Amino acid sequence: MEQCNQFKHLLEAIKKHTDDVRLSSECFAFGTIKGYTFRLFQESNNEAYLCIRDEKSVCGMWSAFYNASEIDEWVGAITNNEKMKYEPELGQAIFGQPHQEFGVSGLMAAALRDISREWERVMWNRWQRTIDSPFDNTGAKWSCDTFEVEAYSWAECDCDDFDEEWSQDKCTCGYKPQTYNFKYKDIEVSWYKYLGRGMSQNRPTSPSEIAEMLESCLNALKNVK
Repeated sequence: MEQCNQFKHLLEAIKKHTDDVRLSSECFAFGTIKGYTFRLFQESNNEAYLCIRDEKSVCGMWSAFYNASEIDEWVGAITNNEKMKYEPELGQAIFGQPHQEFGVSGLMAAALRDISREWERVMWNRWQRTIDSPFDNTGAKWSCDTFEVEAYSWAECDCDDFDEEWSQDKCTCGYKPQTYNFKYKDIEVSWYKYLGRGMSQNRPTSPSEIAEMLESCLNALKNVK
């Protein structure tokens, strides 16, 4: 089987961003890009696609790409997030719940604010009164099949002071750190006290992923009864 035009197109797009490209056959390539494993396939119907694996996600998810612009967008998002390693403010670093590895982009923050506003509107229409928002400093939590959100937790360990750094296996009071405030699929976002402050996320997210997340969450809120 000869390489189709789409396979060649994707192969050239990958080579722009990595030198680790290996061909095990005329129509199958593999390697790494930005530290992530990729595989490039060509099907018998002469259609090709690239898969990149996110080893940091819960299930090691594979994302599919079909053209150079999608690959360029993904690489751009990874590059931007590599520059966005999160550094917490002093109070959060000392007293706050655990934070995630990466800072939150303006696009992600805007999407979460849109979801928060829509949640408040839907809850008002449903109950005809103000419901404590889990996006604020209220202690509230809420979930549906699509996403879950939990207000910042003020819980802390009541054990005697540790001689060494705190660890879950030595804690006897039942305290568990809050691992995230917002979760959609394998995307986890944490904040400090309320949405918009001290925000961090567990992995890089491309603009298209954020757009998909926003659309899915808003659609889920339409079905709240």
